[in-house]
Amino acid sequence: MLTLERIATETTVQGGFTWARGRSNPTSGYVVAKPEYGKKIFGWDGSAGVIAGFVAEHLLTVAANERMWYGTWVSGDVLYLDLVEIIEDREEAMRLGRERNELAIYDAGTQSEIPLV
Repeated sequence: MLTLERIATETTVQGGFTWARGRSNPTSGYVVAKPEYGKKIFGWDGSAGVIAGFVAEHLLTVAANERMWYGTWVSGDVLYLDLVEIIEDREEAMRLGRERNELAIYDAGTQSEIPLV
């Protein structure tokens, strides 16, 4: 079962986590953030509370769009909370990432970042 505690743990251990509607960590496609929903948490201590608040805030948005997922990414002590889209076409994902001024997109198939700068 997917719990907020598991999401927090996986984010800490793996460096990030993507989930929506009972699904987690897609195995294909490219993860591209929607910057208008992004949030940075400085000094994140690994707890699930801040993730729970973000999920509650965007529950209806994710539920209404099959391409929309939640995403976490941690770098140092900064937690990035995003709503993300899974885009199947690499070139489209890279174009969207650049349009959205993202530093990178994530290749779910190879589980690696693709820098855009």
